[in-house]
Amino acid sequence: MNIDKIDSEILNRLIQNSRLSYKQLAKKSKISTNTVFHRIHKMLKQGLIKNFSVELDYEKLGYELTTVIDIRFKGGRIPQMEAKISKIPNVFALYDTAGHFDAVVLARFKSRKELDNVIKKIQTFEFVDRTQTRLVLRTVKEEPLKI
Repeated sequence: MNIDKIDSEILNRLIQNSRLSYKQLAKKSKISTNTVFHRIHKMLKQGLIKNFSVELDYEKLGYELTTVIDIRFKGGRIPQMEAKISKIPNVFALYDTAGHFDAVVLARFKSRKELDNVIKKIQTFEFVDRTQTRLVLRTVKEEPLKI
């Protein structure tokens, strides 16, 4: 989907602060409020903007552990297994991958015990062949991609 400079300007300002009003966006972008309104509604209708959100500090909320879990499946049941894994509350991202593993799971946990329970649960799933878990020691960069 192609976007122009005006859409890009609006999107990048919303990435920085999704609470900006149409009037504030218009003033900062040097365009009319009406243009901002119509552009945002067009991008919502097209599915380009999925939602308006907040960025949380998960460590302050008690999620001390961030993990990367690689998973190899057997029996060609990748979609079914991924659907099951995506329902685990700690999982915040799940990707199909190429290489030694079929999927990568990103998850956050409040304790090692909680992590252990989830890993053991995943390993009991019928078509999970192998997992490999890595702990994130420090987040160097994590931000939305500017357009």
